[in-house]
Amino acid sequence: FGFSPILNKEFKPGSAVVWYLGHSGWAVKTANHLLIFDYYKRASLPDTPLLANGSINPEEIKNLKVTVFVSHSHGDHYMPTIFDWRKEVKDIAYVFGFQPENQSGYTYLEPRQTKTLNGLEITTIKANDSGVGFLVKADGVGIFHSGDHANRKQDFSEPFKEEIEFLAAAGAKPDIFFAPVSGCGFGDLEAVKMGVFYTIKTLSPNVMAPMHALGSEERYVDFAKEVKKSGFDTPVCCAGHNGDWFFVHEGQVKKACAYVFKESTGKEAGTCKGKTEVKSCGH
Repeated sequence: FGFSPILNKEFKPGSAVVWYLGHSGWAVKTANHLLIFDYYKRASLPDTPLLANGSINPEEIKNLKVTVFVSHSHGDHYMPTIFDWRKEVKDIAYVFGFQPENQSGYTYLEPRQTKTLNGLEITTIKANDSGVGFLVKADGVGIFHSGDHANRKQDFSEPFKEEIEFLAAAGAKPDIFFAPVSGCGFGDLEAVKMGVFYTIKTLSPNVMAPMHALGSEERYVDFAKEVKKSGFDTPVCCAGHNGDWFFVHEGQVKKACAYVFKESTGKEAGTCKGKTEVKSCGH
């Protein structure tokens, strides 16, 4: 492994490469931006941290326009060490859904706030667990990272739908939807699934990627199969390891090093290390 050559390639508007950084962490490279969401590591970093192993190395990204998003204060979504990156990355901005103690040099966004920042259009929702979710528009790519906004009741009697409907009323149709599908504090996972299905129906994202498994990434594949059994045609990109990636262009998954579930029959179309196309590989 070495520094990702993708970072130096020219991207057309509407294109993005997405790396899985573990749990709810993602890096998204668009034509002019690198976006990092909810970066967290519960173990020590690899000897050489790289996007290829799901880690942030400031040296690798120092020449990019970087925006770091933190949805809320929970320890599995926020590491104060992210502020150290600005020592090497000169063009970097931080966007928070809460106000961290003893920190400065960040932008705090309240729920249901829209702001243009660092060349990005950002809209927040109120996450029903803590903090916010982020809808970000960058270089013709819409990204919805919902933080810890997850439905908890099968009858939807607790706050959930209202925030999704708020985005729908604003015309949101994300290209990429990062959705929490598992977690020790989520309770009824059937209710969580119902919430994700409701979001897919309401916002019609072009691609969905499950998250929040904290080292149990096999749950993503199980969830993707449930999505397909329920008749959704939305492709589901399932990371199996930190550093897995997929490439989206104009709302379609073109390449991947991940499992990609495409047809509503539940058929897998996944790629293995080194492959360059999304195609069935018999996993």
